Amino acid sequence: MTGSVFVNRRIVLARRPAGGITHDDFAIETFKLEDIPTGHVVLRVILIQIAPAARAAMTNTTPFPQTAVGDGILGAIVGEVVASPVGGPPLGSLRSGYGLWEDYAVVPAGENAPCRAWASAHGLPGTPRSQWSDSLFRDDSCGCSAAG
Repeated sequence: MTGSVFVNRRIVLARRPAGGITHDDFAIETFKLEDIPTGHVVLRVILIQIAPAARAAMTNTTPFPQTAVGDGILGAIVGEVVASPVGGPPLGSLRSGYGLWEDYAVVPAGENAPCRAWASAHGLPGTPRSQWSDSLFRDDSCGCSAAG
């Protein structure tokens, strides 16, 4: 996968929310994904889970691992494979797994699954990436369904 360069935007926790979640609780990091590790795939994130549990991890109100200020927010994702090692998932296929709130996720090839592996009658709770990126990457809206 040498020669593939992707410009990534990642939403990180800028401060611990106090009360309702606001745009100021987040920051956006922009960086190039270069030198993808051997055996990893790059997914263009098209759906990201924005679960109420994410807020608990941001505010230290859960026994699960906490999101530190400056860290990305973890959630279930669905993404299109845009770079893959030889023998990895085919380009253009849809995969599901865990990743951060970002445009591109770099994940080990063996730690993601075809979308049907996570399908259920209710689907994957989440928001299409275009909705969260269109709102969070603007200055006029939070776009957070986890505000509570």
